[in-house]
Amino acid sequence: MADEIELKTAPADFRFPTTNQTRHCFTRYIEFHRCLAAKGEESNECERFAKYYRSLCPGEWHNEILQGRQGKQPC
Repeated sequence: MADEIELKTAPADFRFPTTNQTRHCFTRYIEFHRCLAAKGEESNECERFAKYYRSLCPGEWHNEILQGRQGKQPC
């Protein structure tokens, strides 16, 4: 077979046992930014946290976050 695509999401976290994953999303987002602050934006080590929060958080939130980084006010 050709290259197989492996789909993954953030691993289970015992701190967030309920189906509402809003706090899990927020925690992974904060962990990503703490990693960037500690290791620098050039570091690839933080990318796993980015993948986690992108898989957990709704797509609309990603757009607002990106707009905020570019200096635009989210709608």
